[in-house]
Amino acid sequence: MTQKFPFMPQRDAGGSFELNNPDDKTPVREMFSLDDRLVFITDKCTYCLQVADQIDPKRENSALPHNFQQKLFDYGMESELLCRTLIQAKVLFREEFQSIDITEAKRFAFEALESLIAMNEEAKRLSADEKAAVEKVGNQGGGSRSITLPAVGNVRDRAKTYMQKADHFGLALLKIMRLFYPIAKNWDALHDIVKTQHGEQDQFFQLSESVTPILRFFRDARDALEHNPANIVIKDYELQPDGTIWLPSIAVDHRKAKHERVSLSALMNQGVASLSTAFEMLIVHACAKAAKPFAGMPMVIGVLPETYQKAWRVRFAYGAFYADGQFVPCG
Repeated sequence: MTQKFPFMPQRDAGGSFELNNPDDKTPVREMFSLDDRLVFITDKCTYCLQVADQIDPKRENSALPHNFQQKLFDYGMESELLCRTLIQAKVLFREEFQSIDITEAKRFAFEALESLIAMNEEAKRLSADEKAAVEKVGNQGGGSRSITLPAVGNVRDRAKTYMQKADHFGLALLKIMRLFYPIAKNWDALHDIVKTQHGEQDQFFQLSESVTPILRFFRDARDALEHNPANIVIKDYELQPDGTIWLPSIAVDHRKAKHERVSLSALMNQGVASLSTAFEMLIVHACAKAAKPFAGMPMVIGVLPETYQKAWRVRFAYGAFYADGQFVPCG
């Protein structure tokens, strides 16, 4: 016998709600389900929503409001970072065109975005603190026998947090790749599989050749920070014998990860850009190789015309090529 729960007008009746963020009055541009949440994306922010029956499925508390909303990120459709990852994944991970577990793929894409946003925030904080540290010291005249160097503090901890998030990002992306290539235990293994299945002349192999060292670098850098600290040198502002001052810096020599001394904030910012591009291009190629025909027609993934890119906020989509070479996307 099916168990019946009490009727609650505030839950069973229709209704409406507004996103409660006075700093964001922009319209909702995207909406989709993710596990037990409904995700809303405006121009500025990303939110999730759950209804009362998800919190209280037995309907034991009639005082609960109809739904609960929460801001997740200050990143929305105006963010290239979000569009290159989560929105591009939403466009490509479709049951009509792929045989992989679409729900899992979207979940891993969201995990990757969370880590990428955390990396970006850490990079922005360090850049801002570098500027503040220099301003605090001020312009020192040449007559003093002592110079005060700027300092941002906790540089190694900042680098460790960033590398951990970068490694989390890489693991989430690798989980997506394993949906297509289940035996890929790490990035080097995936690279070998792509080489074997598609050949060295294939664009997928060439992409893998360029991004595998980057993804492996962050894994090895995290390992060095946590288990081999002597293999990664991280310093705050440092005066050099020639009188120049190094910005907070990092140098790595651990396993296959080798990087000469470089500005830590520069590496952080470049890392965010490189990993977002790696995500975008890897899922594009993996989806392209596994695309199923639709209604008897072969599907390809192509670069969207500029007008579509502005409307859809992504660069790639499924579609077909006309005889004249024009790419026509499949909505």
